Amino acid sequence: MIPIGTICIIDHSKKVQVTITERVPLFYHYSKNDIKKGKEWLKGLKVKEVDQIVTTYVLITTNETKKDVTSACILQDERKNSSWTLYVTSNPEILDISQHIAKNILHITSMAGYFSYLYTFKYTSIKFEKKRIFS
Repeated sequence: MIPIGTICIIDHSKKVQVTITERVPLFYHYSKNDIKKGKEWLKGLKVKEVDQIVTTYVLITTNETKKDVTSACILQDERKNSSWTLYVTSNPEILDISQHIAKNILHITSMAGYFSYLYTFKYTSIKFEKKRIFS
């Protein structure tokens, strides 16, 4: 996957970062065997906006190339091996973001739809319930 265009941090990418950070605990209710990367990894994930993201697939047997455009991807930073960045376009698909989070933190990747739900529901209702129950 290759992010194309200007890479920047703007209000939209900041909003994605905040949403992921505040929902980190919700993503980690699996057994330890299912988890590849822990909460600290997800909390440290940087979010940057790019103009476009292109994935290139090469079929080795025929050398056929296929390109596909996506709205989100997570890549390890070349200069810092412990640093990871979620690249998003200006209007990312929530399912794309969820698929990449699921693929990077879990051994089971079929949870993208569930992660999409966790990403989009109103978190304030959970905060309210938590406060009411534990107060």
